[in-house]
Amino acid sequence: MSARKSTSQSFLSRQFDIARLKLTLLYLVVSGCIVILFSVAAINAQRYAVDRVMGMIEEGASRAERQLILSLLGQRLEEFDAAFRERLLLVNISLLIGAGVASYFLSGYSLKSIRDNVESQEEFAADASHELRTPLTTISMEIVALQKTHKKLPLPVKETLASIQQEVRRMQEIVNGLLTLVRHDREGDVQLHILDLNQIVQVSVKQMQTLAKAKRITLKMELSREPLSIRVESDQVKQLCLIILDNAIKYTPSRGKVTVTTEQKGRTVTLAIEDSGVGIPATDLPHIFDRFYRAGKLKHSSTKGAGLGLTIAHKLADNARASIKVASTVGVGTRVMIGFPRAS
Repeated sequence: MSARKSTSQSFLSRQFDIARLKLTLLYLVVSGCIVILFSVAAINAQRYAVDRVMGMIEEGASRAERQLILSLLGQRLEEFDAAFRERLLLVNISLLIGAGVASYFLSGYSLKSIRDNVESQEEFAADASHELRTPLTTISMEIVALQKTHKKLPLPVKETLASIQQEVRRMQEIVNGLLTLVRHDREGDVQLHILDLNQIVQVSVKQMQTLAKAKRITLKMELSREPLSIRVESDQVKQLCLIILDNAIKYTPSRGKVTVTTEQKGRTVTLAIEDSGVGIPATDLPHIFDRFYRAGKLKHSSTKGAGLGLTIAHKLADNARASIKVASTVGVGTRVMIGFPRAS
C-alpha cells in the first residue's frame, strides 16, 4: 500500500458516516414499524382474551352471580391491563434500543465493502495519474525540442506535431483533474479564514486577463462596493473562480463578453459569472457536474475539454459549504451563481 493511503481521508469518512447514519435510521424505521405491528397484535390478543372471559361469565352465570364476579374481577382486570401495557412498553423500548444498536453495526457492515471499493478506486486513480504525469511531460518536452531544433519541417509534420501536443495537453488536464478530485476527496479539515470575496475575485480575474485578451473577449467586473466576508480556504475558492472563468472564456466566441458580479443578499454572499457563449442545452444541465460529461453541442466543438472542470468546481463549492447553480440558454450564454454563507 502506498504512503498516500495513510493521508487524511476525513472527507470520504464524513460521507460514509452520513450514509451509515441514514441507513441506520432506515433500519430503525423498519424495526419501529415491526414493533408497532407487534404491539397492536398483542393488544388485540389481550382484548380478545378479556372479551372471551367476559362472554363465558355472561353465558354460565345468573345476573347476581355476574355482578358478584365482575365486582371481584373488575379491579384485577384493570390492574392486569395496566401491567400488561406497562410491560409491553418496556419490551418495545428494549426492542427499539436493541434494533438501533444492531442497525448501526449492520449498516457499517453493509457499507464496508462499498467503502473499500471506493478507496481502492481512488488509490488506483491517484497511482495511475501520478504514473502518467512523467511520460506525458516527457512527450511534451520532446515535441517542443523537436519543433525548436527542426524549424524547416514539412507543413504536414508540423501540423501533426501540433495536434499531438494539443492532445498531450488535454491528457495532462485530465490527469491533473483526477489528482485534484482524489486530493479533495481525501483532504482533511482545511484551515478556514475570513476573507473578502472581492479580493479573491480580483486576483482570479487578473490571472485570466491574458487568456481573455488572446480571444478578444471583454472580461468585466461589477463588484460590491462593500467587503464581502466569507469563511473559506483561499486557494480552493480561487481555484473555483478560475475554473468557472476558464470555462466561460473557453466557450465564448471571439469578441464576446464575460461579466463577474458579486453582491450580498441577506446571509448569502453571491458570486455570479455570466458569459455570452454558446450556452448549454436544457437536457444537459442536470448532468454538467458529472465526471467526464460534456454537453451535446460542446462535444462537437473545436474547443477541447476534459469534462472534469465543473466536477471539480462542484466539489470545491461543497468544501466551502457553498451552493452552485447554472442557468443557460443556447445561443445566448450561461450564468453560474455561487452562494457562500456570509461570515459573521
